[in-house]
Amino acid sequence: MSLKAFNCSASVVAYIKDGHHYGMTCAWAMMIGYSDIAMLLGGQAKTSNNLEVGMKIGVSALSDDQASISAAFGRGHSDSIDKFALAPMKINGSVALIENAKVQMECTVIRIEEFAEKDKLVFLHVDDYSQDEGKKFLYGYDEAAY
Repeated sequence: MSLKAFNCSASVVAYIKDGHHYGMTCAWAMMIGYSDIAMLLGGQAKTSNNLEVGMKIGVSALSDDQASISAAFGRGHSDSIDKFALAPMKINGSVALIENAKVQMECTVIRIEEFAEKDKLVFLHVDDYSQDEGKKFLYGYDEAAY
C-alpha cells in the first residue's frame, strides 16, 4: 500500500513550443496561493525538460469522466506522439487546454527548481481560468487515470 496523504487530482500540462506539441499528466500539484500553483513534473518527460521561466502554458484539472484522457497523456513522450490528437484541445497561442476539464488554467512559469536530482518542481502563476462547478475532479489515485 502506498501513502495517500492528501486528496489529489489528475491534471494535464500542455503547451506549444517552437511549433511542437508538449503534454503530460501530473498528479502532484497544489495551490500555493490564490493565484499560484506548484507541480512536480517527472524529469524524464520531454514536457518538463522543455519548460522555461516566462513561458505561457496550459494546466487542465481533469473532470471525473476524463480518466482515459489522463491515461493517454501519461503514456509515451511528446517527441514521439502528438498528444494533442488524444483529446479535444483549446489552443490560445502557446497555451493548450483540454476541452471540458473541471478547471482550465492559463499560466505563466515563474520558477523551476530541480528536485530529487532529476524531477522539476514548477511554480506557475494562474493568469486566467475557467471552472465548471457542475463537474467533479478526477480522483488522482484512480488507477484508470494512469
